[in-house]
Amino acid sequence: MLGVEADAFLFRASRFFDQGPTRTRWQTSWDASIRARLGYAVDRTLLYVTGGVSFADMRIFAANNGVIPVGGDERQTRVGWTVGAGAEHAFTPNWTGRIAYQYANYGSRTLFGVPGVRLDTHKVTVGVNYLFSTGPSAVVARY
Repeated sequence: MLGVEADAFLFRASRFFDQGPTRTRWQTSWDASIRARLGYAVDRTLLYVTGGVSFADMRIFAANNGVIPVGGDERQTRVGWTVGAGAEHAFTPNWTGRIAYQYANYGSRTLFGVPGVRLDTHKVTVGVNYLFSTGPSAVVARY
């Protein structure tokens, strides 16, 4: 199986970096990706790998004790790469369930004097799908 997959997630994740009394914090609240998906079906289970381009928002700021902002505040949309793997199983002709892992990397940069601050994410997702188009078409033409 070969296909294209796209997704978007809303969430909130943060990471702190201590610099004496000042803490630098990066925060993200959404990401999205468009990926190729290559899989192999074993009976009613599809095992697959995926990879492509990923996008995420990023907000960086320095705060005294992680709360009171000091210094700069920077927001931007980052573009990176993503890879992952998963399994999807058909429980009935119309219902499937899946579990997947996805890693995304958005590079590193110097932030508030700290070199090599990396932004990367790890996600495990679980989903249930309903397929509307299984079997022959509902409309049959006779000639």
